[in-house]
Formats: sequence, C-alpha cells, structure tokens
Amino acid sequence: IDPDALESFQTFVGGIVRRHRRADLRVIQRNGGEKNAGAVQIEIPAVDPELAEAETPGPIGIERVPAGVDQGKLKIRIYAMYDGNDTTLPAILKAGPIVNYKKHFTMRAVNVEIDGSLLSRRAAMVRQYSDSPGQYGVTFMGGKSLKNLTIASLASGFQVCTDAHGDRANHVVLKAYGEALKVAAVSDPRLRIEGADVLLKDDIPLFKKLGIIPSMQPPECTSDMY
Repeated sequence: IDPDALESFQTFVGGIVRRHRRADLRVIQRNGGEKNAGAVQIEIPAVDPELAEAETPGPIGIERVPAGVDQGKLKIRIYAMYDGNDTTLPAILKAGPIVNYKKHFTMRAVNVEIDGSLLSRRAAMVRQYSDSPGQYGVTFMGGKSLKNLTIASLASGFQVCTDAHGDRANHVVLKAYGEALKVAAVSDPRLRIEGADVLLKDDIPLFKKLGIIPSMQPPECTSDMY
C-alpha cells in the first residue's frame, strides 16, 4: 500500500469521525405562521479549530470534504455513503449528491442499518436462536420507514444500501425496496443489501426480480459461525 495514500485515507476517516462526534448539526423544522413555514433550516456550527487545517468547506454546506482533496493529496478515490439513520439526512438529500469532486470524492449513497449481527444474536430472524431461546434479534427501522427513506433518497439521486443480516430483516428490506420501486421513477436505482447473511428461500428470487444487489461481506462468514 502506498504510504501517502494510507496516510491521506486515515486523515480523511479521522476527520469524519471527529466531525460526527463534535459537530452540533441541527435540522430545524419551521412551524407556526412564518412566511416559509415547512421549509427546512440548517444551523451550521463554526468549524472546530482542531479541524480547521484538516478540512475546508466542500460543495455543500452541511458536509465538508478534507482539504487534502483540494490540494491533490488524496491518492485514492472514495465512494462515501451517508448515515441514513442520522437526523441530518433530509438536509443532505435536499443538497444533492457530490459526484467525482476533484476526481477523488463521491457521495451519492445512503447507508441504513436495519438489524444487528448474527454473532451478537441481534440479527432479526424469523425463528428464535437455537442457543438463545426466546431471542429473535432486533430491528432498528420498520418497513414503512425504509420504504419512505428509499423513495426520498432515489428522488434526490442517492443509492440506498441497507445493512440486513437475519432472514426477517432481509425480508423487510426486500419488501420495502419493492414497494419503493413502484413509486420511484429511476431507471437504474442499484439498491443494495449489505450482508444478506441469512435468507428465506422464497426471498432469494426477489433479488433478481427487483434488481437488488446482494452485497455479501466475506469476513462475516467466519464470525457468523459462532
């Protein structure tokens, strides 16, 4: 691995982690009798002094890209996914995708988590875990919410990539995607399921029928064994 490329990537990721921990980004819904009632107002805090040298304002106000991109120091291309569980998502969708910024940075995907991992017994399953009676896993988002998020994301030019591990979770995602595709007027949505570890037999053909990409994670093959 090119040391310069690795260093620039670590700087980029570190900036994102610190920004999400410290930034006080609030999306405020205006109500009452204001002239622009219903419009979304975004409050953007001052740049953290510690990050001032590492970042510079990017193409959109609420999300910034590292200064290394502008300076030509980023040696690898990054296809970023925005956190679909974050409350700032409506503002990101309104601003639109960042595509091939300085030929190195693209953010036109939304990543959502719908259940936990099999290893932690939090993957949402149809049947209870054999070694954890009464445990069926958990879900972080319902099918209707995912459907609406998918419709809004596709309408704004964003791909949707949902983390789903258990068979129940994958069933929910496939159903939500299918309903969203009936509404969204997108020719090549490239919707993805990240993980797709355990599937119901009848759900497997839906990947081809709906054009859903099963983005399986090889490292999880070992962790899921225990």
